[in-house]
Amino acid sequence: MSCNHSPRELHQMPHLQLEAMRQQLLARIQEASQSLEELLQERHWLREQVAGRHVTIAQLLRVQEARASQLGLQPAVQMSPGVRR
Repeated sequence: MSCNHSPRELHQMPHLQLEAMRQQLLARIQEASQSLEELLQERHWLREQVAGRHVTIAQLLRVQEARASQLGLQPAVQMSPGVRR
C-alpha cells in the first residue's frame, strides 16, 4: 500500500478503494499497538525483576554487615547511606 497519494488522488479514488486502504491502515495500526503492548509488558516485567534484585542485594548486604559487626570486622562491601531500606 502506497502512502504517497495526494489529496486530489485520494478524492478521485473510488469509495471501495478508499475503504480497502482504510482497512489496511487499521490493520497496521492494530499490529503496531499489539507490538507496543507486548514491549511495554516486557519492560514492566524487567523493571519488577530489577527492583526485586535490588531488594535482595540490600538484604544480603545488611546480613553481611551484621555478621561482620558480630565478628568485629569491616564488611568487604558497604552499602551507601542512600541504599538502605
